[in-house]
Amino acid sequence: MADQSPFGQPNQLNGDTPFMDAIYQPASSDLKTAVLIDATSFPPEMAAPVFAILAQRGLTLTVKRAYADWTNHETRPWVDLLAQWALIPEQWFEDSPDVSLTIEALDLLNKEKVSAFALLTGNGALRRLAMRLRESGATVLGFLSPPASPDLFRATCSEFWSTDDLINLMDNGLAVKEPEPPLARWEPAIQKAEIISYPAPEPSPLRWAPSVSPPSGGPPDLEDEEDDLSHFREVLKKAIAENEDDDGWAKLSTVGSSIKSLWPAFDVNNFGYKNLKSLLESSSDLVRINTGTPLMVRLLDDFI
Repeated sequence: MADQSPFGQPNQLNGDTPFMDAIYQPASSDLKTAVLIDATSFPPEMAAPVFAILAQRGLTLTVKRAYADWTNHETRPWVDLLAQWALIPEQWFEDSPDVSLTIEALDLLNKEKVSAFALLTGNGALRRLAMRLRESGATVLGFLSPPASPDLFRATCSEFWSTDDLINLMDNGLAVKEPEPPLARWEPAIQKAEIISYPAPEPSPLRWAPSVSPPSGGPPDLEDEEDDLSHFREVLKKAIAENEDDDGWAKLSTVGSSIKSLWPAFDVNNFGYKNLKSLLESSSDLVRINTGTPLMVRLLDDFI
């Protein structure tokens, strides 16, 4: 008999349940839930499918916190999402935020009577926290990104998803809420029915973004575009080489993590795409993508 999740459904990763059965919406759930994010190791682009899964389960998200050194420019992609997902940023100045995250998780368990925890991390050290929470009767939903090993972390969670699982869910129909751009506030001054016009703000500089029209003031700096594109090609080549198997194929999620490690400022939005898969699909002269499960990518012979 398949293991039951705390939501009355079979766990989607135990091999007894069809993959798409992971997408369901339970009748109700009154679990008081805390979402705790290690923003130094979990990719921000995976936040949308995580919150889609939590929403489908009808969980009451009473606590949502993200842990990072917010003075570090590498956390900027997460900074842009704090308001979108109503996350409270927790500052730390240590080598890893897992200590602060662990202390607050136990406080929430014992003092606030939180009964479910969603842990988003790429740090396998939180496996011990997951075990402690479950020993106390709490439900633990684990979301793990590379380079941490999913096998050990999976066994400690009530339910578990790797970033590969999240990508597969989106490819198979999981509806996610895309981050919205911040709203610009504009309050025109009106005096005696006369509208005072304001000059348009200077456009922010754009890096290479083929889907974005150049500002009316003139075309973007083509030299910067070419530099970014050339740098991306070299980083992509290294990232695939670091992770490829004997046949030259590498997992797309792992390649994405390597690109971020090699080029911390990398952001697919700067290239005009919403995710790495779309960007690579537009680069048919560089790579080939296998759309199986998990998604795989390899360099074309001409690019090698």
